Parts: sequence; C-alpha cells; structure tokens
Amino acid sequence: MGGARAGPGERFPRAFTAGSQWAFWVTVGISAGGLIATVALIPPEQLQHVEESAAVAWTATRKEAFGAAAASSSRPGRGCSALMSDKTPEDHWRRTLMKARRKVAVAGATGRVGRHVVDVLKTGGHDVVAMSRSSGVDVITGEGLAEALAGVECVIDVATGSSPEQEAATEFFATAARNLHEAGERAGVQRMVVVSIIGCDRFTAGYGAAKVAHERAMLSGPIPVRVLRAAQFHEFVAQLVEWGMQGKVSYVPKMRTQLVAARTVAQALADLATGPESAPPPGSSGTPILEIAGPREESLVDMAKLLAARRGEPVRIEGVSDPADPDRDLYETGALLPGPDATLAGPTFEEWLDAGEHEP
Repeated sequence: MGGARAGPGERFPRAFTAGSQWAFWVTVGISAGGLIATVALIPPEQLQHVEESAAVAWTATRKEAFGAAAASSSRPGRGCSALMSDKTPEDHWRRTLMKARRKVAVAGATGRVGRHVVDVLKTGGHDVVAMSRSSGVDVITGEGLAEALAGVECVIDVATGSSPEQEAATEFFATAARNLHEAGERAGVQRMVVVSIIGCDRFTAGYGAAKVAHERAMLSGPIPVRVLRAAQFHEFVAQLVEWGMQGKVSYVPKMRTQLVAARTVAQALADLATGPESAPPPGSSGTPILEIAGPREESLVDMAKLLAARRGEPVRIEGVSDPADPDRDLYETGALLPGPDATLAGPTFEEWLDAGEHEP
C-alpha cells in the first residue's frame, strides 16, 4: 500500500487498478478494534469520477449528512432512520461514492431548498440540470422543459409559486405536476421526488390543503413518484418574524414544530433521487410517504425569540392564533410533528444559529 499510514480512527481512500476490467477502491484505517479495510470494485470508466469526488466527499460528508453543527460529531443524531441510516459519516461517504452517476433535474433550483439540492447533487458528482425561470425553464408554461429533461433520469420537484393562498397555490402545483409528468414521460424520466409538508393531510384549507392537492397530482401521473414530507425549515422562522412585524412587535403563530434545516432536507431528497431504490409504480395502493424533521420538538415562538436575540434586533415577539383560520388548533396540538417512523436529523435550530446560518 505504498507505506501509507493512518492514525487511530483515521481512514483514507486508495485506488488500485486490477487489469483493464475493474479497479479496487480501498478504504483503510485503524480503530480501537484493529485494522479496518473496506474494498469495492469500480468499473474503470467511473474511477476518475470517484477519485475526483473523494476529497470533496470526505471533507464535506459530516456537514452534508448530519448538519453543520454536527460536523465534528462521529455519529448522527437520535432517530435517524431510512433516509439517512448510515452509522457514521464515513458510512455516508462510502455510500455516496458508490452511487452511480445520474443526470438529475431540479425544478425550483434557485429556491430555499432547491439551491441546496443542486449543491448536494453536484458535490456527489451527479450531472445536474438546474431548472428555474431565470434559466429559461418554466414548469407552468412548459417553456424549455423538453430540452431541460433530455436524458434526465430523475426530477426533484421543489418548485413553489408566488402566492401561499390555497387557490393560487393549488393551481400552481397542479399545473406544474401535469407539465412535469407530460414532458418527463416523453423524455424517458424514470422517477420523480417531490417535497411536501408534514401534517398537510390534516388541513382543510390554506397552503396545507394545496400541498395535499400537489401530492395527489404527482402520485396520479404516469411517472413513479416518491413524496418526502418535511417539517418547517429553520429558515422559515425569520420569514414569519418578518411577515408578522407591526412596528416593533412581531406576531408569530403559536406552533409546535420540529424544525429542520433546508440543507438536511435537500440531502434526503438527493438520496431518494440517486439511490438504487426505485419509486413504487404509479397508482400503487399504500405508497409510503416519507417524513423528515429535526431532532426535537420546539416552540416556534420561542425559536423566534431566540433568533431575534441572536441578531440583536429590538423586536418583541408575541405568539398569536388566527381566529379566522379553521385549522388554527392544529398548529398548537402537534399536528405538524413527525410520526414515529420519520427520519430525525440535525442540526437543531440553536445549533444552526451557532453555525451562523441565520445571517441575513
């Protein structure tokens, strides 16, 4: 092995050719239990891609898999399951390297989640088509869709419209779903992954009801679809504080939630898009809807107060309920909390603030 050494607990990748048909990709290290060696066979045409991705994946894997604040930790937070089931960041690194390179299109590529999805996919060495109106691709008019989806294997849909109102949002999602399915089927797209909201199926009105319509429109199309419902994003807190400002007071909805970083959700979406598991056939009964949330339950009002304090803003945060909202009780009774089978992944909101991710 050329005299290479590793300190206790360290691991490093090495590639050795094995004739013209295969190359060995070896990860070697020393732990308390002795020598550790992991060997994988890689087709030669993928070897260069794997070697080029190795350094980036090795240094970035902790942040990519488990959040910025967990970057120095050796294990994920409590409750990680199906979407991020690796026991250590090194396991995630090896899994990432062994995924076949795929061509993935991202609808809503410049949005809050979309920009992270694009970055995660590119870091993983995948060929990414970033679709947005600014790049000449419009999921509503269909402009540029055919060209963008040429040769694409999977579409990740994180696109959102300009209005949170139920009627406008429902129209946006229904139209986007129809256009993505039609253009995707013609282009030979094999699967799609769409982000949604935990608990949206319990709402009778508003944006939650629009997301339910979105899920149904996506699942009823000809291309197999996986739905990932996420909790409210860490980034959502600042938006609500801004929306609720009246003078020096911000009125924030009373809400029990399990906030999650947009970056963490992006990683899970990328895993669903590039992993070997295929989506269930269209129209399958009992198609599982996956969930992802942060590590612990938190009060949205308390997190808004924490954010304002960290930013040093002279604003008073007050929790409110909207008497005109027929679903107002759902926010306070835990309807937006994840189920027992959800993937829970850090960082927490406070850890996210500590990492400086909240800076305007």
